[in-house]
Parts: sequence; C-alpha cells; structure tokens
Amino acid sequence: MIEFRKVSFWYAEEDQIFDNVQEVLKDVSLTIKNGEFVVLLGRNASGKSTLARHCNALLVPKRGDVLVEGINTKDLELI
Repeated sequence: MIEFRKVSFWYAEEDQIFDNVQEVLKDVSLTIKNGEFVVLLGRNASGKSTLARHCNALLVPKRGDVLVEGINTKDLELI
C-alpha cells in the first residue's frame, strides 16, 4: 500500500530569493491499496512525475508523509 498524507512539495528552497514559490503538490492525500491500478492524468507540469517520484523516495515531501507498506519514505536510507 502507498499512502500520501497531506503531502506538499516545491522545488525552490525556502531560503532562496523567490517571492512566490509555487507548490507543485499541495496537501495531497491519497491511498493506493495493493493490487490497485492507478493512472495519473494532467497537463504538462501539473505534478504527475513529481507525485510518482515520491513513491520510490527519489523525492521526499517538504510537508506531510508518504508511507510505502507502512514505512515512511523520510526514514529510508538510500544507497
């Protein structure tokens, strides 16, 4: 199971000079159960790939949590 709990993500860091940092993902909550088939549809640059990259911990949320089989991706040590 993959669970997104109020996930928010943006690419610019908070300490950069950008006044209007736009969130790519904002408070996304979603549960995908084992065996379910999910399709992500949307416009270019709407966050589809960003959302998918959170599933395998290539990205970690700035806010919120992503759990894969109950394990928070923030707690994983990647090689």
